[in-house]
Amino acid sequence: MNYSLFILPRPQKELAQLNAGAFARLRDAIRELTNDPRPPGCLKSDTPRKAGGLMSGAASKAVTR
Repeated sequence: MNYSLFILPRPQKELAQLNAGAFARLRDAIRELTNDPRPPGCLKSDTPRKAGGLMSGAASKAVTR
């Protein structure tokens, strides 16, 4: 089952400012979320959003308590 993923305008602008290598890595990771929106090792974010933000990788390690 594939899921839909929408990126809001502000994050789109931030992604556009990344160098080609960083953008390619993030693009691939984001595309993988359409196959598995909660990959192993992801943490639920503390952000109070209805969509339920998830974090993985370096970002999740930075907020781990």
